[in-house]
Amino acid sequence: MDNFNDTDDFNNTDVYNQGGYQTGGYQPPPDDPDQVPLTVGEWLLTFVIFAIPCVGIVMMFVWAFASGGNKNRKNYCRANLILVAAIILLYIVLVCILIATGTSEVLLETLEQQ
Repeated sequence: MDNFNDTDDFNNTDVYNQGGYQTGGYQPPPDDPDQVPLTVGEWLLTFVIFAIPCVGIVMMFVWAFASGGNKNRKNYCRANLILVAAIILLYIVLVCILIATGTSEVLLETLEQQ
């Protein structure tokens, strides 16, 4: 009969670490400044720059495709550009559908009558 007071099984680290993964411990932040998360102030500055007409679009492309720079900002800019491209594509498809169905002429006639 097994004795539950036997602590040999409880002190064996293989029981708790069966996958071979490191358990616990603190990993310091990376030394590479491109890997460090942006602060709130840096994000606010990023959004202020995006709000400036023309400058925001240019900076979005610069940050998205530059070889260096913060990875968080780079990924955000890439995702934002993909979203903008999808919205523009959706708009173009919608306009083409409206033109093909003749709905745009009906809308123009309605606006002219007012």
